[in-house]
Amino acid sequence: MSLLLASPQKYYWREVLGIREVLMPESASGPSSWKVEGELPTAEVIAFFAEPWTAAQQELWQRLSEALKISRALLLSGRGSEGDLSQVLNSPNLKGIVFGSRASAELGLGKARPGERHSWAGVQWCVTHALNDMLGGGPQVAATKRETWGHLQEHLK
Repeated sequence: MSLLLASPQKYYWREVLGIREVLMPESASGPSSWKVEGELPTAEVIAFFAEPWTAAQQELWQRLSEALKISRALLLSGRGSEGDLSQVLNSPNLKGIVFGSRASAELGLGKARPGERHSWAGVQWCVTHALNDMLGGGPQVAATKRETWGHLQEHLK
């Protein structure tokens, strides 16, 4: 398979090094399809999501980001190998947030429970509750929000 490079990499490889094509073996789990949204060099936090967020989930993420004073965040989606993701991110200071056990399994952390931390692809990840579990009202939602807030405050300090 041909390796698709981001524009600056492609330009450098093609124009400076004279490399026209790179062949790489596909990983055992198939080709990587990591998608990163945001400014990578300046990011402090990366949030992984397994499926597109609804408007309510996006609004909740915005409120959490503001409350936690996260000014530079990346949003990560897709799937692939740990090695491929660490090459894409290549930033040892990123702290990652995974919302829900389903997302943790999609990322490659297995069925992690809220509050668990893992080092994966060069990023320190904190698994917390799914955003859907924090939407709505009632005592259970309030308890989930409090617990998530504690996870995120501890992880991002």
